[in-house]
Amino acid sequence: SGIGESAIGARIDDLMRLSNPTVGTAAHPGQTDVRITAKGESEEEALALIAPVEAELRRRLGDFVFGVDQESIGDVVNHLLAERGLRLALVETVTQGQLAQDLARAVDSHGSLAGSVILPDAEALGAALGVPAEALAGAGTISQEAAEQAAVAVRRAYGADLGLAVIGPRDPGAPDAPPVFMSLSAGDRTRNGLPRPGRSGVSGQGWLIHLALDLVRRELLGLPAPE
Repeated sequence: SGIGESAIGARIDDLMRLSNPTVGTAAHPGQTDVRITAKGESEEEALALIAPVEAELRRRLGDFVFGVDQESIGDVVNHLLAERGLRLALVETVTQGQLAQDLARAVDSHGSLAGSVILPDAEALGAALGVPAEALAGAGTISQEAAEQAAVAVRRAYGADLGLAVIGPRDPGAPDAPPVFMSLSAGDRTRNGLPRPGRSGVSGQGWLIHLALDLVRRELLGLPAPE
C-alpha cells in the first residue's frame, strides 16, 4: 500500500522476468498485489522455490508490504489495534463512510472501532466536532490544521486511543479541487499524511482509504512515513 504498480515494477523488474517461480502484479483500488507462482513435483518443492523470491521481494519493497494472501489492510490494522488493546475513532468526509465500513467488516474488528463521524464536507466539522472556524479558513474550508483538530476532537469525543481524520472536498475529482488532508491523533502527538489530490469513484476512494489506514499501521508499528 502507498506505492503504485509502476513504481513496484521498477523495483522488481528482473524478478518479473523469472521463469520459475514467476512474479506478477495486479493493481486494485488502493493496493497492488504481488503474486509468486511456482511449479514443482510437490507442494514442498514449490514452496521452497517461492521462499527466496518472497524474501527478496520483501527486502526491496520493505515497509510498503502490509500483509499476505487474503489479508486486507483493514484486517491488519484491526489486528494491531486488538493486539495492543487500543480503540480508533474516525471522522471522514470525502470517503463518505467507506473507511468505517471497511474497518467494521474486517477481522478482529470487535471493540477496535470506537466510533465514526461521517460528514458531507469540511464545513460541517464545526457543528459536529467543534473545530474552530479559523481552522477551516483557507483552501475551500479545508486545511491540514482542520484535519489535525478533527482527529483530536473525534478521539476525545469517543474516548478513543487514536483519532483518524480524512478531510476532503465534496467532489474530489472536480477541476481545481483542494487536496485531501489526513491526520492521526495519538495521545499528545499528531501524525499527518501527505496532502493528496482527490480522485472520483471507487478507485479514488480506495486509494485514500488505504493511505489513511496505512498511516495508522505505520504509527502502531513505529514505522517512518513512506519515502
